Amino acid sequence: MVTSRSTLFAVLVLVITLNTFADRSHTPFSSATLARIDTGSTLMFRNDSLSKKKVLVGIFGVCSRSFRYTWPQIVRMIIQPLEMDYDVDIYIQNNQVDNIDRMDGEAIQSSGRFLAQTHHKVDYVEFFQSEIDNVLSLIFKKSDTYFPGFYEPGDPRHPGGHKGHRQMKLNGIRQLYQEQKIADYVMSHKNYYQAVVILNSDLYPLLPISSDDLNVAANLPNTVATSVQQDCGGITNAFYMGSPPSVASALGILQSSVNQPVYAESYEKLLFMHFKNHGISRLVTNMPFCKMRNNHQCVYSGRGFYGPAYMRLDYKHRSIVKNSVSEIQLTSRVKSGHLKFVLYAIIFVCLVRFARRLRKH
Repeated sequence: MVTSRSTLFAVLVLVITLNTFADRSHTPFSSATLARIDTGSTLMFRNDSLSKKKVLVGIFGVCSRSFRYTWPQIVRMIIQPLEMDYDVDIYIQNNQVDNIDRMDGEAIQSSGRFLAQTHHKVDYVEFFQSEIDNVLSLIFKKSDTYFPGFYEPGDPRHPGGHKGHRQMKLNGIRQLYQEQKIADYVMSHKNYYQAVVILNSDLYPLLPISSDDLNVAANLPNTVATSVQQDCGGITNAFYMGSPPSVASALGILQSSVNQPVYAESYEKLLFMHFKNHGISRLVTNMPFCKMRNNHQCVYSGRGFYGPAYMRLDYKHRSIVKNSVSEIQLTSRVKSGHLKFVLYAIIFVCLVRFARRLRKH
């Protein structure tokens, strides 16, 4: 009799337990899809509900240069962290260089169209550089009139001679053109997106984007968050985030310069004057990055490990950035053969010293 009661009690407990687990399928918690994102040692989960806000990630520049190297890192450091809180769409605008075949000693890609592999919606636009130059020649028949002082000869930071300065100025105006086209795109979709993140295709982000900083900037009027990687007496360019109207205003230098020319010696100073003249407030966000070249060389500018973008980080994130930069630079040196040259040089020196010792004996 005791055995029968024990058996009956065990059956009842089992039934209650099964019903409890079955009822969980009807709770609000299970209606959300949990997605796992690996960001190193931390596992984060996101709620794929229909109430998510929408964010546009805009990428511009010469995608045929180093985008094949930067895109996987952009996914890890920009897109995946944003997926926690946002429904992400992507806009890519490529300046396809069509007057040269090689850049930084390596062959350039024929197009950037198929480099961005993702499940997100992608709107891809490609301009040939010759087409951009033709448009600019019509708008700015004399660019000095609209951008006086912009990378003029005599700047000690750019000792490339008159030809080198003209090339830097032309490249700067090309970037202004691309940013203006992105500003036009953003404004045409301003009612569709709650936030916008814009970055150059050469940027290799070294830390995950701060969704908190993006939320703050997107909810403040006339506020744009930027990095302090390379201010150079102005504002670091090529990385912007905030609300669509604010970011579009920050990217609209080209159009405003037609009506109100601004004297500035560099892109950073031009951006600073544009923010000042249009009442745009700057929010600084922790986004250190290096600029990737076509030969996989990582250019960690802005005074590197002594610059404000690095020094404002805590020790944990400083270590992450330092290790990342060191790993990239080591990989690029091995690829380019620099490390092999150093090793051969060391071996040669050792052999010479060994031969001298043999002679003495």
